[in-house]
Amino acid sequence: MIKHWGKAETGMLIAAVLLLMVIFTFFEITASLTVSVIAFPISLIVLMAIMEYAATELRRK
Repeated sequence: MIKHWGKAETGMLIAAVLLLMVIFTFFEITASLTVSVIAFPISLIVLMAIMEYAATELRRK
C-alpha cells in the first residue's frame, strides 16, 4: 500500500511540474503582463482542483 501511494504521489508531482512548465512557457510566449496576472491564479486553482480530484480518486481505490 505504501509503495502504491509513493508511486502515485510521484506521478502526480511530475504531472503537476510538467503542467506548470507548460503554463509558464505559454506566459513567456505571450509576454503580456495583464494576461499573466489574470490567468496565473486561475491556472493554479485549476491545477489544485486536478490534484485534489486525483487524490480523492486514489483514496477511493
